[in-house]
Amino acid sequence: MLNGCIRWLAGCFLVCALVWAAPAGAADVRVQDPAADGEVSAQVVVDGAVLFRVRGTSAFPADKRAQSIAERIVAIAAAPGFKREDLRIDESQPGVALVMAGSTRVMAVYAADAELEGVDARTLATTVLVRVGEALDAWRQDRLPATLVRNGLYAAGATLALALGIWVGVLLMRRWRGFAEKHIGTRIHDLKVFGFRVFGARQMWGVLNGALNLLWLAAVLMALHVYLSTVLLLFPWTRGFALALIALVVEPLRTIALGFLAALPDLVFLAVLFVLCRYVLKLIKLFFNNVGAGRLTLTDFEPEWALPTYRLVKVLLIAITAAVAYPYIPGSNSDAFKGMSLLLGVIIS
Repeated sequence: MLNGCIRWLAGCFLVCALVWAAPAGAADVRVQDPAADGEVSAQVVVDGAVLFRVRGTSAFPADKRAQSIAERIVAIAAAPGFKREDLRIDESQPGVALVMAGSTRVMAVYAADAELEGVDARTLATTVLVRVGEALDAWRQDRLPATLVRNGLYAAGATLALALGIWVGVLLMRRWRGFAEKHIGTRIHDLKVFGFRVFGARQMWGVLNGALNLLWLAAVLMALHVYLSTVLLLFPWTRGFALALIALVVEPLRTIALGFLAALPDLVFLAVLFVLCRYVLKLIKLFFNNVGAGRLTLTDFEPEWALPTYRLVKVLLIAITAAVAYPYIPGSNSDAFKGMSLLLGVIIS
């Protein structure tokens, strides 16, 4: 009866603490205004390399303008008689700086484009001129027969290295499985708790074997990703796909790393709070143990009350600690986290 009351009180304390702490975390939520992103812009991309960004209008959207500029750059690079020295800036028209390739217009730099980069039109046109010149040289260099043959040899070498690595890995995995089954598998016994078998030896061996297979699969997938990214980067026609493939892995890792760094001060605070709460609970337990054993007497307090009182104080302290820690838990501002916290409190109660 007493234990049931204590558990009910624990659930109530936790639910109240989480509900009380939720508004504190919600105060940090910022609503993003969709209009705050400014005007729509798009990247000018040639062979997977981003050269610069341009703005668009309702009549000529940014993505179509960027594609048109990229196509003109490629057409100029493919013209055999064009030289990089023919690139120039034409400021004969007021309010606009034209990036010209001989008599062909590459791009018109308007005040809105300059505002996007935070510079004046002349400075932006000079930067665009340099980027276009670099893109022209790179486009032609990547398509030289000597460059293609060299990159083809690199791709063949990478393919052989991948095949050799997988073959060696398969051999090592076979030998490791034989060694593990002979020297480790025979030493695994049933896991029993209070005389009841929780996991059998064969089940535990299957779990270990599955974990090993999972690690091997992860290693093969990582090797394939590195191989594909490296080979596809060698050729201009597949470079954009290679960059997207790299970003597919790098961006989540970057997001996780930045999120961890941003949450690091809160995590340090939570660690300090956890250690402090733990040692305070130890001191409280020691105090009530002495009271229960009769080594310490309190006025109008029976020794038999020591254990249930300690449990109530423990629940109260944990509830207060949870309330203090709640706003510092990463993701506590989200509605999903608050909903799960309330559900957890109800389940505990």
